[in-house]
Amino acid sequence: MSEMIQNENKQITNPSTFNFEIRSLNEAMEYAKLIANSDLAPKDFKGKPGNVLIAIQMALELGLKSMQSIQNIAVINGRPSIWGDLLIALVQNHPICEYIIEDRINDTALCKVKRRGEPEYTAKFSIEDAKKAGLWGKSGPWTQYPDRMLQMRARTFAIRDKFADVLKGIAVREEVMDYQTVECQVIEEKKAEDLNSKLGLIPEYDMSQLSREINESKTLEELQDNYKRIYKIVKTNPNHLNVITELKDKCKTDLQGINDFLKEYDSASGEIKEAE
Repeated sequence: MSEMIQNENKQITNPSTFNFEIRSLNEAMEYAKLIANSDLAPKDFKGKPGNVLIAIQMALELGLKSMQSIQNIAVINGRPSIWGDLLIALVQNHPICEYIIEDRINDTALCKVKRRGEPEYTAKFSIEDAKKAGLWGKSGPWTQYPDRMLQMRARTFAIRDKFADVLKGIAVREEVMDYQTVECQVIEEKKAEDLNSKLGLIPEYDMSQLSREINESKTLEELQDNYKRIYKIVKTNPNHLNVITELKDKCKTDLQGINDFLKEYDSASGEIKEAE
């Protein structure tokens, strides 16, 4: 009895006896689903196995274990990013790094890094820099922990500048969270058409999708609007234009039949306006 207990304890205290290895995409997806449905999954990954799988793959490329990816990769402004503490851990654990020294002089945070075979490099980030960037006094961590945020920004600059090969392009959470979302101005349809016309360009389109939009029109008005829009897209291709026109005519006949039926059996519906 005592021998059996000792064996069991040995198995429990020796983590090397458990070897988890993903050998196929199906196994990876099942593992990702298990994590996504777990109560321990962070909100960025809760119910999102696809995000979990991508995070795991990114972590493997950085030399991390799968569970480290879930706890240290966050989705900020739509970009997978690592936390600042993991940033410094990755570099400190890499043989190319000799040292990382962080300091503060008056209103300026400094981060000194040394890469083997290269001179020391220092990155700085001051309160004045934060003000220029519109960060100083910003609600959130910049108001609650301003000294820490200065330190993190100097750290991020130094490590990204000198150890880009270690990070493999992944973003840093403390930096990405300060990005401002900029809405790109969309060129108006008419301007885009004029530009394509001047350049002699034919816009790309998916005929199956356009045909589906015609067939899924619910009213004559919607059919007319869809046809006018799609006509401008396919008018340069006579064959496609004929297909769309035939679909429009068939759909119009079907919708008119439905309208006639409704007029006959539902007097409360009122007069139905048809497209010209």
